[in-house]
Amino acid sequence: MTDKNLKEQIDGILRGVAEVENITNYELLADLSAETGDGFMGQIYFGSVKDKSNGKVHNVVIKKNVEMPFSDTTFKNEVVFYDTVYPELDNLQKEAHVKRPFNNVPKYYSGSSKADEMYLAMENLKLLNYEMYDKKKFLDEEHLKFIFRLYGKYHALSFVLKDQKPEDYRAITAKSVKVYEEMKEGLVIAMKSSLKPAVDAFDSEEFKIQHERSQKVLDDLQDLYVKSTRYQGKCGCIIHGDCWSNNFFFKYSDSGKLEDMKLIDFQFSHESTPVHDLSYFFYSGASKADFDKLDDYLDIYFRSFTEFAEELGSDGTKLLPFDVLKEEWKTYGLFGLLMGILLWQIKLTDKEQCQEFTEKASEDKGYEQWNNVMKRTHSNPVFKERTTNILKHAVEYGII
Repeated sequence: MTDKNLKEQIDGILRGVAEVENITNYELLADLSAETGDGFMGQIYFGSVKDKSNGKVHNVVIKKNVEMPFSDTTFKNEVVFYDTVYPELDNLQKEAHVKRPFNNVPKYYSGSSKADEMYLAMENLKLLNYEMYDKKKFLDEEHLKFIFRLYGKYHALSFVLKDQKPEDYRAITAKSVKVYEEMKEGLVIAMKSSLKPAVDAFDSEEFKIQHERSQKVLDDLQDLYVKSTRYQGKCGCIIHGDCWSNNFFFKYSDSGKLEDMKLIDFQFSHESTPVHDLSYFFYSGASKADFDKLDDYLDIYFRSFTEFAEELGSDGTKLLPFDVLKEEWKTYGLFGLLMGILLWQIKLTDKEQCQEFTEKASEDKGYEQWNNVMKRTHSNPVFKERTTNILKHAVEYGII
């Protein structure tokens, strides 16, 4: 796309923002210098709409699709979430007149899933004083508790929708793609490349059991991937799907206290077990000390879930019994565990190298280039320590 055509498209999107905000006298500003995030899934542009009548500026971030394996599928999935899924969930809580609704996604202006113009436009969280957590650091207890509580509310919405309006629930979930299954081949390749160096790091007799059980996962990875991603239970909901620190934005008070959080990037959202969301973010962000407190964190999640479900008019203890949640963690938590190992290699890789992958992946060299970029991280002692701690916990908790 030429700069002229790009500017015309960006300006058109910004005019749409002005219309949503009911601004008739405005000034548009578009920045055509794209940023490629280290999450791989799009090119980012920035723009603004200034209301000339009062001087107020609405800052907008525009995500455009990047040609990569499965990028069209995931991008369409995210448009479905913002256009269809979230409005349905939001209407449910509005009808229930809840005191503190789940509003932890950015304001959405517009999007398109048409082949030649895929984009999403939403408010720019960074200019609203939201910030990302340092991806190379562990999430601390304050952040972990906040996230577990937040997912409790988010998951409760779709559980209650399924309970009270099952036809509406089926209608919106039918529009989403089960991305984990669609991306099986590529994700198994990526998981294997990150899991092998973690397994090999168990190089002493002291960790013989951990090595043997982890090696069995590596040997049976294809089958275990299917088993851990294809949810067979009765406690499904609409999950976020891509739950790592790059998709969390936090807002803090002047004193540094965590006040709010927004979730972004719903390209993997679909119907599945809440364990997928919880294990995904937990194993890609927590320390071994916090792994040892998993039951406590699940209790925090469950209290948040049941309290919000009750406020919405349903019995959360029946929708998702606590014993079912804990038991299903041992089967479906394996997916989050494997994603955690995979994501630590990304999180410990410099942004420039991630951008290198994004650029060359568009040349049909996606998986080969992935391995070339990520294997540089495998010799990092920090990677070895964090991934072996995940596997140690998996043995202790009965996941493997």
